[in-house]
Amino acid sequence: MSKLKEKLMLSEKGYSDLKKAITACTITNIALLLPSMVACLLFWELLKPFTGEAISWAALWKLLGLGLVAAILVFLAAKNDYRKTYIASYKEASTTRLRIAEHLRKLPMSFFNTKDLSDITTNMMADCSSMESMLSSTIPPLIANIISVTLTCVCLAFFDWRMALAIFCTMPVTFLIIWCGRKLQLRLFDKQVDVKLEASSQIQEYLEGIKIIKSCGLGGSRFDALDKALQAMKKIAIKVELASGILVQGASLILQAGLGITIFIGTVLITGGKIELLPLLVLLMFFGACAGSTGGGIKISRIIIMCKTAKQDLMRVLHPHAVTTVRFEGKPLDDKTVFGVRTYMNLYLIIFVLSTMVVAINQFDLVTTFTAVASCLNNIGPGLNQVGPMMNFGAYSNFAKLVLIFDMLAGRLEIFPMLVLFLPDAWRRF
Repeated sequence: MSKLKEKLMLSEKGYSDLKKAITACTITNIALLLPSMVACLLFWELLKPFTGEAISWAALWKLLGLGLVAAILVFLAAKNDYRKTYIASYKEASTTRLRIAEHLRKLPMSFFNTKDLSDITTNMMADCSSMESMLSSTIPPLIANIISVTLTCVCLAFFDWRMALAIFCTMPVTFLIIWCGRKLQLRLFDKQVDVKLEASSQIQEYLEGIKIIKSCGLGGSRFDALDKALQAMKKIAIKVELASGILVQGASLILQAGLGITIFIGTVLITGGKIELLPLLVLLMFFGACAGSTGGGIKISRIIIMCKTAKQDLMRVLHPHAVTTVRFEGKPLDDKTVFGVRTYMNLYLIIFVLSTMVVAINQFDLVTTFTAVASCLNNIGPGLNQVGPMMNFGAYSNFAKLVLIFDMLAGRLEIFPMLVLFLPDAWRRF
């Protein structure tokens, strides 16, 4: 990402807006999964008569309601996507033009005597327009598609390898399209630059001789060179846009098609009884909650910070003298915050392991014991098997119930306040 910032000459705000645009596009991709899921469930319900089952009209009305909710979520995500991509890219392009103009204003006049003004103007405007196009409709959607597909593939790998393979099969095809089309794009870009320079030279020559042209009534065939240059610029622009659009949009469509294929295969496997949703639900117990939610658990924000911290530690091993910072949502995190996240993760694992060992004394099966502690520490509600939705925790001993109560309070209060109660210093202070 830092190399991308240098190549596009982005400001700090522009770099931050680019990351926000990628995040917005990723959210849009995830939101687009909802209508596909509803459609698959709807088709499966409509196909029940072919398997000898009756259609549940109550389920159809529920799916219709879910479809409306999904459409609203997609609209809100797309609106946020437009604001974070197009509007932000226009502002960054405007800022870049002002920076370039300010730099040109400080140059001595001798610089302009040795340079072609049409060359400078054309390159400046063309580069800004290209940057604007890339920031709005090329880079964020493409990176977002790769991120969303990768995240989905990793999550599905914990769930069922067949679904992970279904979504991963589109990624090699996408990278092959991008790699094969790179030489074609570079060749067209070089040709476009030459054609633009020729057209700008013809336009500058026309503007410099406009007085002679008007006074002498010149025209007709004398402007063939200018007309040809403008037509050539128009044709090469169409070719560049066509080639770039086909390659980029084609790669994005293939990636998104992988999501649809995975949803279809997952629906078939679930309805066929070949896979279960319970392992996925257990996985979501631990880090499914958002940063500001009232649920417990590790949460997505801490997972992101821990991954970035691990990357920072690896960079320090490779570059001991490098100065690196962990950023979250575009803002740098101080060492105190990072240390707090690490401490929380360590305490979470210690409490979870110890609680599981204590609760296991009641000699229930592993799934019951594991999910009982997970549901209490993560503030989920029911667990599985003996503590499932139709069961309760009444079969546990009083001591095990006290441990689970402590886990529930510790998870709800983010662990630290509960542990502070056991410190003698806190007793003397309050």
